[in-house]
Amino acid sequence: MVVVTVLSMISFLFLDDFGRGKGPTSPLGGALIIGCLCAAAMCIIGYTRQKTTEFGIGGFLIGCIVGYIGFGAIPQNKPLVRTSVGNLNRQDFEQMARKRQRANYFLQEVARRTESGSSSSFGGIDDQSLLNYRVHSADAQKMGIRISDEGVNEFLKQISRGRLTAEDFKESLRESRLGESELFDTLKEELSAQLAIQLMEPPAFTATAPPGLAQYVQNREPLRYMQSTPQQLWESFQMLNLKQSLQAVAIPVQEFVSEVGEPSATELDSLFKQFSNRRWIDEAQPGFVQLPRVKLAYLTADFEKFERRVDPSSDEIREYYEKNKDRYRAPAAKESTAPQLPDGEKVIEPETKTKPEAEPVAPASETPEAPATPQEGDEKPAKPTEPAATPEEKAATPEPKTPEPKTESEPKSETEQTEKPGDKVDSEPKSESGCAADETETPKPAASEEVKVDEKPAAEVTPEPTPEKVPTPAKAEEPVATEPTPAAPAAAAAEEVTGPAEPPATEAETTPAPPLSQAPVSLPEPKFRELDEELRLEIRETLMRERAFFDMAAALDKAFDAMLPWGLDYDTSTDEDQKEEKAKAVAEKMKQYAITHQLEYVETPEWEYEALVAEPIGMAVEEQGRTNVANEVMMRGERGEPRIPLYAPRRADSRNRRGSFAYWKITDIPAKIPSLDEEPVREKVVKAWKFDQARRLAEDRAISLVDKTKKEGSNLAATISGESATGRKTDPALSVIETPEFTWLSTPQSVPSGPQDPMITDIPLIAKASNDFMKKVFEDLKEGDIGVAANGDRSIYYIVKVVGRELVKEDGGVARQEKQRRFLAERFSGLYPIIKSPYESLAQLPQRVIDQTWRQNFMKRLDIDWDDEAVQVPAPRRQK
Repeated sequence: MVVVTVLSMISFLFLDDFGRGKGPTSPLGGALIIGCLCAAAMCIIGYTRQKTTEFGIGGFLIGCIVGYIGFGAIPQNKPLVRTSVGNLNRQDFEQMARKRQRANYFLQEVARRTESGSSSSFGGIDDQSLLNYRVHSADAQKMGIRISDEGVNEFLKQISRGRLTAEDFKESLRESRLGESELFDTLKEELSAQLAIQLMEPPAFTATAPPGLAQYVQNREPLRYMQSTPQQLWESFQMLNLKQSLQAVAIPVQEFVSEVGEPSATELDSLFKQFSNRRWIDEAQPGFVQLPRVKLAYLTADFEKFERRVDPSSDEIREYYEKNKDRYRAPAAKESTAPQLPDGEKVIEPETKTKPEAEPVAPASETPEAPATPQEGDEKPAKPTEPAATPEEKAATPEPKTPEPKTESEPKSETEQTEKPGDKVDSEPKSESGCAADETETPKPAASEEVKVDEKPAAEVTPEPTPEKVPTPAKAEEPVATEPTPAAPAAAAAEEVTGPAEPPATEAETTPAPPLSQAPVSLPEPKFRELDEELRLEIRETLMRERAFFDMAAALDKAFDAMLPWGLDYDTSTDEDQKEEKAKAVAEKMKQYAITHQLEYVETPEWEYEALVAEPIGMAVEEQGRTNVANEVMMRGERGEPRIPLYAPRRADSRNRRGSFAYWKITDIPAKIPSLDEEPVREKVVKAWKFDQARRLAEDRAISLVDKTKKEGSNLAATISGESATGRKTDPALSVIETPEFTWLSTPQSVPSGPQDPMITDIPLIAKASNDFMKKVFEDLKEGDIGVAANGDRSIYYIVKVVGRELVKEDGGVARQEKQRRFLAERFSGLYPIIKSPYESLAQLPQRVIDQTWRQNFMKRLDIDWDDEAVQVPAPRRQK
């Protein structure tokens, strides 16, 4: 009983302080716990021997030692970050991540069920975002910000546009696995943190997207920019539109490197420390950090050897041709512009010109007189024999309107028989004489008389009944006695039968259907190349390539299978010396395997990414991941560990380069800052130092030539005549560069609807023009002035003379007035987020500087300190 009481007191006094979400027990706490447990156990053992005290003390001491060592070996869940508002460990971050993830899921469910078109989110669940949330929540508490239930309801109403029903609310809660009280508490904390951010962050103008586009920009950086004054807008307008040209003379810095002496140890050490964290580009942009490097070992094959083993047979070539016939279509022959009949004969165009349909006329070769009005009982006038009407002439004649649809049993008038567009030419008799009657010969009956209809119906050509409007009866009035023109007898007859003429039809309505002979024919069957000797050779080469690559890939697949146990044997070794021996043994096995199976074994140098990606194996692609080898072997995990361990076999193919590889990584060297004592590093530092010293000599030479030009009358070409960059007579002479007109900034024109972020204009013949260069030639120099401007990396110093600036032309101020009119008509805001105007982008730059400075000061005020050993997020996400 005494032992239990003592253990309870210890648990009450110590365990409560060791827990509370602060991580596992410390080594000291673990020593006390294990010591007490061991003491209790030993007391029980010693009680039977009447040595309770001795056994208890001994057990306590032994337990303390074991507990201290054991808990000290356990990785501690110590705080990941320490701040002035409290420390946070992994459990804290996981708890905040779960709450935010559920809240975000609830908002997504609300947006989906209400179809509001906006998917709100409180942010990410990475460590940096969660830390910002916790810090801003603490600021909100200090500022006294409190969100009520009404505020939460208003927020839900806003994101759902008032469409959230009680049923949708309950279903969203159920899907997100949240209780109503838990949801409201989480939303209150998130909303108060957001309000604290809005009150504390620097003021800025924030562009908002339309409601329908809000969901597409929720994960983007908000468009925050400063509100520009009219003067600032005018300056930005001029940077984008003011044009000028230059006369320039290049003074390269490299020409003066030979004149620089040797550096001292102090100078080299100073330069090395200044650029030790940067990447080496060239002497003008030095950097001495060593990038990650890898060394690969792989088995590959000679494609040509496998190709020579393949010999397709004639049957295989024909079978391949039949299966892949669409690949070998014959090229389409050039078609004639003249219309073709189905049998391939050309259509003979009529020599006579057809008048517009509105005014059809008789053929030019014949001018008939106006026909007399026939009387009832008179015989039908004889029709002269004429050539058959062509389809074009039939199409030009408008079809007469009939009082009601015709049926097969009804007889057809002569007019209908001669006017039907679908009748074929010379295919059936149209009159008793067997010749096609001319439509201009049809007599016009009187209004009071009936139209004489032929007793014999047309038996061979039966028109389809087409529904027509019920004709309006003609008014009982005496027709005007006018002599009808022979050009439109059918129209006149139809008008008298159907009544008054309707309004003129449109072109689409008056265009008759084409004759049957001109109906569209089906597309011709595709023609294929004949399987001649040339095509057989082409197919044979294709088969040889495909089968050779297939056989080569199969051989490398077997090599991959053989590499698996070798790599596993290496991976199970723990001793470094033993691993080194096994690595040598594995290399020998791969060499022997390559000899046995007629493959090639290759070990690469220690390559950086740029060198590896230029090799055939670097661009080979893995079949499943679709990632090239260079990216795969260089990729790192969240903690910076290699994604692929050493001697883990992989397979990759490169069809374009006809290569197959079974490879693994045998060496992985992470990025590091080298020592200045390393000879290759020291050579780079010396080279960079000499180039930096040569800049001063190049600048002094350019300034001296500018002074000489000003003294001699500002004629740049005359001044540099016969001069060299260094001043030595043996060096090449200088020349004047004439640039075209350019602006300070320009927007990309390749994607008109894409981002319109302005960029420094790329000036032809001027290398790497920078913002400082543009400031010099646009602001510091006036029209006709001469000065010195360096390019972006200060590898070339230019003697520049401003010529042809737009607004200083002697045109009476017309150019300036036109520029001002354009400025007043300019659109300074875009259609965010579809198009962002250049002026918004320019206004973002100073706002970004302000925001970045505020964040740095904010983090400094909170005294944020990340524990690099305990944190489990990539370093770029953390801010210090």
